[in-house]
Amino acid sequence: AEAMAAEAERGQTAMLSVQAGVLGAGLLLLVLISVLTLRSIITPLKRASRFTLQIAGGNLAAHVPPKRRDEIGQLMDSLNTMRKSLSNIISDVKSGIDVVTPAAKDIASGNEALSTRTEQQAASLQQTASSMEEMTTTVRQNSDNAQEARRLADNNATRVTQTGELMTQLVANMQRITQSSQKMTDIINVIDSIAFQTNILALNASVEAARAGEHGRGFAVVAEEVRKLAGRSAGAAQEIRTLIDDSSQEVSVGAGLVEKAEAAISEVAEAARSVTHIMHDISAASAEQSSGITEVNQAVAEMDQATQQNALRVQETARAAVALEQQAGLLSLSVEAFRLNQSPLAATGLQPPVTATPKANVLPAGSAHNSSATSPVPTKKRQMASVEEWEEF
Repeated sequence: AEAMAAEAERGQTAMLSVQAGVLGAGLLLLVLISVLTLRSIITPLKRASRFTLQIAGGNLAAHVPPKRRDEIGQLMDSLNTMRKSLSNIISDVKSGIDVVTPAAKDIASGNEALSTRTEQQAASLQQTASSMEEMTTTVRQNSDNAQEARRLADNNATRVTQTGELMTQLVANMQRITQSSQKMTDIINVIDSIAFQTNILALNASVEAARAGEHGRGFAVVAEEVRKLAGRSAGAAQEIRTLIDDSSQEVSVGAGLVEKAEAAISEVAEAARSVTHIMHDISAASAEQSSGITEVNQAVAEMDQATQQNALRVQETARAAVALEQQAGLLSLSVEAFRLNQSPLAATGLQPPVTATPKANVLPAGSAHNSSATSPVPTKKRQMASVEEWEEF
């Protein structure tokens, strides 16, 4: 039994040794496969990274031929397609430059012709200025006459205002006369009523006297009433006379006001005649002004013709400028995104990117003070930005 136990223990130990060896070999094989796999992925990615850095640096001659048919190979093929697209963009930029050059020549020629016509227009403007000076003198005279006319018109307005006030007073007096007449009518009505009552009382007195005979006491009462009515009639007549007198005075006052109004109106008429005379002078001056304006119109017509010619040329210049602007926009977009560098290491395709020194911008005369605004972005920064973009990709 002890021998069998020892034999089983030795078998178990041998089995454990075999299992440990197999496990170690498996781990070694797994590490080897991992290293090979990482190398097959990282090496092409590093190559692609160096290629993109060269493209970012402007080396469009770089080329990495795809050697694989997996996703890494597709990535290399896409990078080569991108390089070809960039090359096409640079070719388009060169074509745009060929278009911009003759357009710039057309603009220069148009500006020369425009300058000549501008000189002719300046001469016409000088003639116009002379005519304007003469017209200014005439206008000044018209202004003086207008001021005099305005002064007279103000005086006439004052007189007319006074006339209006007089007429207002006249109307008020007439209204008072009308009111007095109305009162007279009322008093006359009272007198008529009193006369009627007097007749009735007189009739009654006659009847009483006839009835009483010698004893006509009632007749005495009636007679007293008749006397009272007669007194009232006398008072009414007195009031009528007073009102008539007042009306006569008011009418007299109204007549005086009418005379004053007539005199004021006469003054207004005289002032109007003076204004008319001044207006004749203004009319004559306006005729001279019209003649001057005619000369101005002729000069303006010449200016208009020159301006039309200038407008046509400006339209042509504008069209050329639009073409220039479009091409400049394309150039700007292309140049801002890419920069062409001639690198002697382009054929290798795996060399690190060449850091090229940017060329100095050529500025037109008079734009030196704007050089800071148009200075190129440093190459290193542009490369770093491009690398960051491709890392995001």
